[in-house]
Amino acid sequence: PDRRRTRFAAALVVLGLVAAAAIGVWGWRANERADDLAAQRAERSAARTAASDAAELLLSLDAGTGAATLEKLRAMATGDFADQVDTLSSTVAGVLKQGEVASSGTITLVGVEKLEGSRATVLIAATSLVTNSELPQGELRTFRMAVGLVRTGGESGGWKVDDVEFLG
Repeated sequence: PDRRRTRFAAALVVLGLVAAAAIGVWGWRANERADDLAAQRAERSAARTAASDAAELLLSLDAGTGAATLEKLRAMATGDFADQVDTLSSTVAGVLKQGEVASSGTITLVGVEKLEGSRATVLIAATSLVTNSELPQGELRTFRMAVGLVRTGGESGGWKVDDVEFLG
């Protein structure tokens, strides 16, 4: 009878240790998943912010600040899009001044369509009030665009725009 009790007590202790270990592993994994989710949310937020900032600059050009706005946009660009901004910079400032063009953009909706590794695609809906010498009262225009982003500088780097596609 004493042996039975001792065996039973030992079995209970072993069972308790196994249960404690299982709970510890479960807690560790849950914490790891929470950290992963927080990192994913931070990445999505950073991608949304970068795309929104670039889109707002692109839709907020005017004769007085066009060159400075394009410089800011160029700093946020990479690849083919950087080349396009360089090409625009040489011609847009003159066109804006000649036509007395002013555009004030507002982002209305932003959503990350895809985030895979160092690439992201962000969908944006925006409006812009465009005035010029022929439309001094302005005209409200609606835009939808897909902004392609690339993370530069590795895991800790920032997002840069490498493509902007205006959608129909």
